Amino acid sequence: MKLIQLRYFTEVAKVQNVTQAAKNLFVAQPSVTAAIQSLEREFHVNLFYRQSKHMILTREGEYFYQRAAELLSQADELERTMKNFGGMEKTIKIGIPPMIGSFIFPPLFRAFRSSYPDISLDIQEYGSVQTAQMLLEDLIDVAIVIADDSLKNRFHVRPLLETRLVLAVSAHSPLAGKESITIDQLADLPLILMRQDSYQGNEIINRFKKAGITPNVVLRSSQIYTIKEFTRDNATGSFLFKDIVVADPEMVGIDLDPPIPITIGLIWKRNKVVYSGTSDFIDFVSRYDFQKTVGAGMSVVKGAGPDKVKKESRTKSAK
Repeated sequence: MKLIQLRYFTEVAKVQNVTQAAKNLFVAQPSVTAAIQSLEREFHVNLFYRQSKHMILTREGEYFYQRAAELLSQADELERTMKNFGGMEKTIKIGIPPMIGSFIFPPLFRAFRSSYPDISLDIQEYGSVQTAQMLLEDLIDVAIVIADDSLKNRFHVRPLLETRLVLAVSAHSPLAGKESITIDQLADLPLILMRQDSYQGNEIINRFKKAGITPNVVLRSSQIYTIKEFTRDNATGSFLFKDIVVADPEMVGIDLDPPIPITIGLIWKRNKVVYSGTSDFIDFVSRYDFQKTVGAGMSVVKGAGPDKVKKESRTKSAK
């Protein structure tokens, strides 16, 4: 049994077709077929039912697939670690939701690249919920997300900033003069929500459910530019961070009653090797002066500024 055979087998199991698997793997179809036949001869079992053009896992194949996927994940992790030891790992995969990334990340990115020009950053933009799941599945190395209490058992969590969600409306909206608003008062207002993989989108929907109200959601989007454009046109309301609204003269932010506080934090997976580049990024963000970045609606979490973060024990590879 060889790793290459496991890779061919797992790809066929995923797509249920040898031809498609070969295309995905950029290899010839006979190579994939031969790998599967070799495994079946070696173990004296059928791994697939052949049904027309589809390959369906047998009971033995299902078990083999689960174990093969685990072995391949471990092999990939070992390969990344050894490359890092050799100074080859120069890319950090970072997850960051669009709303956070729209104002925090650009200056942070420029500052980090200035200090670490040899390290590149690969940004994955999804909502906080999906980003946390990607971190669990080792698809990214570290993330900056909305950090609620549910994350503490699965990740190291380092709070960075505090803000709150507000109802954003056009500066010309009849609601613009209100200081606060309840969910009950939003029953008929056309709303734009973030997609369902976002923390704030789910939180708003839960608020409506508790009030027994079906919100008038006219659009879901992960694009901050789109959300702001529709909001400025005086046609809808949306839910944005306070500082994003404060920075836009064409919008007004109305506090929610009761409020929805938000903590933005840096998270990374527990019980996992932290590569040197990722460790450098964690340390840099911990020391970064967010006071230069935050707007009027945000505050820096005490202890998150320069030279105030207590060092945590971690596994760090040799540079």
